[in-house]
Amino acid sequence: MISTTTNKTTTTPLSLSTTLSTTARLTRQNRGSVHATRGIRILSPCHVMSKALEDFLRSQLSTSVLRPLGAAGGGCISDGRSYLTDSGQVFVKHNTKREAEVMFKGEAASLEAILKTDTLRVPKPVKVAEYPGGGWVLVTEHLNIGSLRSQQAALGRQLAR
Repeated sequence: MISTTTNKTTTTPLSLSTTLSTTARLTRQNRGSVHATRGIRILSPCHVMSKALEDFLRSQLSTSVLRPLGAAGGGCISDGRSYLTDSGQVFVKHNTKREAEVMFKGEAASLEAILKTDTLRVPKPVKVAEYPGGGWVLVTEHLNIGSLRSQQAALGRQLAR
């Protein structure tokens, strides 16, 4: 949910086109989940990783370095964020829904299966873990892939192989 908040603390929902355009702009500008534009503060409840969750990730990944990279992402099904660790960049998804365990274990297994075909570059799964603060996390290697819109047909052919 994205809403506008003025200095008078009133809230007005944004139109879908404004929401989509704002989301794209936030991603392009490589900002976090709060961004100020023309006196409008845009808040997104998605993509927030707590300090407790980041401490848990440090422990699970056996890393002393866990530095957020760029804007959070992933959508509102799961919160997501890229991090720099002692051993390189990772992408972390967190989801508190009941189905998160099955979803993340299935995603990790699917990525492993695709990797074994050597036909399509997908992120290597690193870890699926239950977060004691609620929910599950999926950690994969970070891939800097940008937009795939122009590659959709090739992607479909490779995945079919």
